[in-house]
Amino acid sequence: MATPTPSVAPAPSPVAAAAAAAAAAAVAPPQADKTLLVKQLPPSLTKAQLEEACSALGPVKWCFVVTEKAAAGEQPKSRGFGYVQ
Repeated sequence: MATPTPSVAPAPSPVAAAAAAAAAAAVAPPQADKTLLVKQLPPSLTKAQLEEACSALGPVKWCFVVTEKAAAGEQPKSRGFGYVQ
């Protein structure tokens, strides 16, 4: 009797994950001057990737990814959330 092998879905890209998080946060129609808190962002996500993902939902005035303080010469690491307006 053969044992069925479980199927494993590929991990989503950081941009796709950010787009999904932004879409989940944008329950109401976007309005001018509303700031969205976007959670569960991957640690490798950059500001440019977040802006690209959110611009698919509408115009983006500004956005930023909250990062941890980094030691000299190191790249700051995302804390997993950010803001988009």
